[in-house]
Amino acid sequence: GLRRPPRALVVALCLHFVIQLGMPLRRLAYPGETAWSEEGFRFAWQVMLVEKTGTLSFRVRDPATGRQRIIDAESILSPLQAKQVPFQADMVLELAHMIAAEERRKGREVEVRADAYVAYNGRGHARLIDPDVDLAKVEDGLAPKAWILPAPSRR
Repeated sequence: GLRRPPRALVVALCLHFVIQLGMPLRRLAYPGETAWSEEGFRFAWQVMLVEKTGTLSFRVRDPATGRQRIIDAESILSPLQAKQVPFQADMVLELAHMIAAEERRKGREVEVRADAYVAYNGRGHARLIDPDVDLAKVEDGLAPKAWILPAPSRR
């Protein structure tokens, strides 16, 4: 007759199926429209239902001198990155951290704020990230991100 499969195999298969079902459903743990914020969005089933474009620049301010400069993301990213980063808040945060780290290497502590405008699924461009938040001080994590603005209303 049939033999029972090894316990380790059963556990491994169960774990595999829990992950396969859990990863796409984790977006339900985040508030708001996850197609906009992309929190819990990667590996979700709806990922192919979203069309996005965006623009991104950073305001880099030295609080010691008050001097501010604008960095256009296209000037520091490859063409493919420049198309993808503006509408992915976690990548915007990572780039802001890279800019701040580069300034620290030069001996300057700076504030880094993002001007990220995103259009998705036929809606007009809207601000993705709170322009008053110093992203250089924001830590990334799995908790909902208060610095991502709510999705624009459907018009």
